[in-house]
Amino acid sequence: MPELNIDFAFFTLLCRTSAYREAVDLQVNDKLFASPLGRQQWKFAQEYYSKHGETLSVEAMRSKFPEFKAQKTKRPMTDIVELLRGRMLHNAMVEATRKAKVLLSTGMPFDAFQAYSDMVRQGQKELMPSKDIDWVTSFEARKNAYEELKNNQGLIGVPMPFESLTELTGGIAPGEVWYLLARKKIGKTFFLTFYAVYLWSLGYDVLFFTKEMTTKQIMRRIDAFDAKVSFEGLKRGILSTKEEEKWEAIWKNRSADDLPFLIVSGDTDTVTPLQIDLKVDKYRPHIVLIDGGYLLKDDEGSSSRNERLSNIAKAIKMGANSDGIPRVVSYQFHRGGKGKGEEATSDNIFGADIAMDADGIIGQYQSLDMKYLQPQRMRFRLLDTRESSSDWEREVIWDLVNMEIRELTAEEEEQYTSAGIPDEKDINVDEEMAF
Repeated sequence: MPELNIDFAFFTLLCRTSAYREAVDLQVNDKLFASPLGRQQWKFAQEYYSKHGETLSVEAMRSKFPEFKAQKTKRPMTDIVELLRGRMLHNAMVEATRKAKVLLSTGMPFDAFQAYSDMVRQGQKELMPSKDIDWVTSFEARKNAYEELKNNQGLIGVPMPFESLTELTGGIAPGEVWYLLARKKIGKTFFLTFYAVYLWSLGYDVLFFTKEMTTKQIMRRIDAFDAKVSFEGLKRGILSTKEEEKWEAIWKNRSADDLPFLIVSGDTDTVTPLQIDLKVDKYRPHIVLIDGGYLLKDDEGSSSRNERLSNIAKAIKMGANSDGIPRVVSYQFHRGGKGKGEEATSDNIFGADIAMDADGIIGQYQSLDMKYLQPQRMRFRLLDTRESSSDWEREVIWDLVNMEIRELTAEEEEQYTSAGIPDEKDINVDEEMAF
């Protein structure tokens, strides 16, 4: 029996079974063919179908390519396409190994790793066909999913940082990407570490990526929120004796084996969305928090800031869709997107990208009045959401002395407004949080 020529077998099956539509459904493209001839033949099959509304015949193929040899096979089209994909993956791995070997021999291990990373990213993008689900025959699966939600009392995923926001949205669902937008030095990192500790205390495994600060700085913030001790005291080594005892006592009563994990990753200039995906695959957390998403490197290697930020946003969304694990990403924004030069354009482009791809966007804002209250206040606003009402805005306690962030009680809200502090109608939040 002659050795199977995958390209010939594919086109023979295509022509003799009128399987063009099936091939398209299986996401066949010219990159699956190893030779220029195979790519030319696929292009001809596309043009023929577009012109005639039907799959070309073997005779039509030979009229264009006289050297075409039909090769019979008993395998179905799905198997042949899988062979095409497997060959493409094999060739990509061989080429990546060749590049990596050359780079390693010249003392460039990080570039060698990047060669493998690029291959993995391309494989995720091009070799994973989409899945089609029949609404008619999938009722039982949908009903079971509903019953699970019913048992969770409306919680569709990981809780939000505030109860009122969880009640409105149902939480952050699997595969969703949410953004936290704020101007420089507002407190995005403090808020994201507070959220990490909050989820961890509820039993969720958390993977935290830091680009804004070192892992040591993030750990210190986590310790302060967890033990409710002074962050400044921890940072400077001047906790009171009572606070030191409180901090130590917490860990004496804990067993690491019985706790969820809270892993902090960072301290490198080369973190990309793909590397985040690889860490997610390693640890399988319930949620991923990314502090400083705009500082990530672009897997595509773009030199343009605009294109880099756009690629990052799309890659983060693709990763969440692929593994089903939600991401929350903090992003520094300039007032009204009015930075300088390319920076301003980047804000506008990235703002458009996340408005299109994000499942939710939360704005964080603090006026001077809020800053000089004791304790301080912070305002959060739901700027956009895909699945629920975006009518949510809250003033919260922002107490970094006692490490407490929470929604105001009705009594505190009344005291706040009666003290002559401007309420929301006196502050142009739309301008402050514009993107």
